[in-house]
Amino acid sequence: MAQALEQPPVAIITSPGKGRLPSAGSLGSISPSSLQVIALKKADNGKGLILRVQETAGKTQRGTFTFMGNTTDLGIVRAKTIVSWRLSKKPSGWKAVRTNIIEENQ
Repeated sequence: MAQALEQPPVAIITSPGKGRLPSAGSLGSISPSSLQVIALKKADNGKGLILRVQETAGKTQRGTFTFMGNTTDLGIVRAKTIVSWRLSKKPSGWKAVRTNIIEENQ
């Protein structure tokens, strides 16, 4: 179902600015490849980000998410499920806490 509702990302062109990230690279990635990011959004309560992932190969997997240069263990994602996490920025990187669809911690 997630793929049927999928929308292409919207790109906004802006002028270059100073920052900590390199001028080329990836903002984020997920592993293994059978996990698909279906949403990365600001949390409704403003506390962190919400990451939603779908397992697409029909096999239970252990996932990792790399975002802004920091890799976070997502734990186990069961076959053919959609799972959500709240990502909170910590001094050592990102912390991922599993949530339900209405963003309540599990």
